[in-house]
Amino acid sequence: MYILLIIIFVIAVFLGRIKRYYKHNKQGWKVEKLSYKQIHYSENFDGKWKYIEIDANITIGTFEPFFKNKEDWKAYPDWAQNRPIIMERVTKKFPLKNEISLIGVDDD
Repeated sequence: MYILLIIIFVIAVFLGRIKRYYKHNKQGWKVEKLSYKQIHYSENFDGKWKYIEIDANITIGTFEPFFKNKEDWKAYPDWAQNRPIIMERVTKKFPLKNEISLIGVDDD
């Protein structure tokens, strides 16, 4: 019985990874938590993933990205210069602390 549960668990994990792989390749970008202090934002260019590291921290129990200001952002490579799009994508996965309270609230 336990062996069957372990096999089902392994298959579920494997299928989840396959699903993420195809999802990321289809959309052409991905956001991943690297550690409690860093996030990787990656984009796919001709089958090769390029990434930038975005600082993050756990603030009062919330994992939150800290984005560079516009001037410091220029240190990132040319492909990563669309700051508003990258910030929007990252905050979809890791909302800013002041946005978490707005989740589920209807805009009237």
